[in-house]
Amino acid sequence: MEVLHRYGHETLLWDEVGTGITDSDADEVARLLLAAAAGDSAAEDHLERQFQTDPKLRPAPTVTQLSPYGDPSVTIHLTPRPRP
Repeated sequence: MEVLHRYGHETLLWDEVGTGITDSDADEVARLLLAAAAGDSAAEDHLERQFQTDPKLRPAPTVTQLSPYGDPSVTIHLTPRPRP
């Protein structure tokens, strides 16, 4: 979720995003996020490239939104908005 927020995507904790990410993928993203937050510009560049090129890290045009209350899941169609 943090990588999505970092690049301007808002998702909810119960949105299915990042399906297909392996444990090693998640560990690598976490390592890059920590290094980038500490000011490592090479890690920031690598993280951004990975975010732009790995579709598993970005939301698809639709996401499945699960319910924190046990209601049936719904498909949400995402609409991109231009960044200011």
